[in-house]
Amino acid sequence: MHALLQTLGRRVLTVPGVVALFVLGLATSPLWVPVTVAVDVLERGRNSAFRCCAYLFWYLACELLGLVAAAAVLPLRLAGPRGWRRVNARLQNAWGRSLFLGARWAFDIRLETESAEVAARGPILLLLRHATLVDTLIPTLAVSIPYGLDLRYVLKSELLWDPCLDIVGNRMGHIFARRHSGDGGDELASITALAQGLGPGDGVLIYPEGTRFSTEKRDRILARLAGEGDPGRLEDAQSLRHVLPPRRGGTLALLEAAPNADVVVCAHTGLEAANRFRDLWRGEIRGATLRAHFWRIPRSEVPKGTADRAAWLQREWQRVDDWIDSARTAVEPVL
Repeated sequence: MHALLQTLGRRVLTVPGVVALFVLGLATSPLWVPVTVAVDVLERGRNSAFRCCAYLFWYLACELLGLVAAAAVLPLRLAGPRGWRRVNARLQNAWGRSLFLGARWAFDIRLETESAEVAARGPILLLLRHATLVDTLIPTLAVSIPYGLDLRYVLKSELLWDPCLDIVGNRMGHIFARRHSGDGGDELASITALAQGLGPGDGVLIYPEGTRFSTEKRDRILARLAGEGDPGRLEDAQSLRHVLPPRRGGTLALLEAAPNADVVVCAHTGLEAANRFRDLWRGEIRGATLRAHFWRIPRSEVPKGTADRAAWLQREWQRVDDWIDSARTAVEPVL
């Protein structure tokens, strides 16, 4: 009952909030459009202020249309659990694709994928690096839409304040985990339940780092590990330059709960400048290319013991870090 009241209380704020912000943006467009254009002409010359505001308006439009669509499909709940999930998966894919199309227009960004076909069949556990506001769309664009894989997500609880993700995500059974809840208790139980019963068309997505990468976060983690007196984990963390040390709890729980699932890892780089909203406002990612590389580890190659799996996860995350380093070196101009 408490969870239901929380959900209702949140949606009473978020759903009318999206409607109000969209109407406000539309009503004030005769003001913000010329003002942002003037700012670009006077200070930037790259249309970043206008495009950033235009994308925010596009985001609100996608949210509003998503909410309308989520309400319109309610009668299809009678189709049964599988049909209901399929309908909402299509809604989620359409919403994610629309957000990316808007970002591609506004910021002239591109997505290039390598070996995404390794994630075409399930069951899989998809481990994804988290570094930007945009990389959350990679699974939708590179896996779910082209191959029809039904992904179950482990997301941060803050995303519940996005009403489309809240409503459709909860219909699909996604887990919205509290990032500071540690690696035990109800969070791990929910993640374990998410991985049960995976079939050939299913997968679970998790971000092992638990939060977006930044040098400040990396420094804080290193300082904490130094204070804990575990030289082995500290050395492992120090070896990672572009990613944060993986949090073991969620990934190890998924491996235990889905013994027949292969593991697919996705490394990516190119949009690190989109770490915060102000980066978008400054036009830091205009013309950037997001490069994503996938590889698959057969389940037979994943160790069985907890300690061995933790060491294996560290090695895979070191591989992610190394790939990012080589990918960035490959696109740097020769002086």
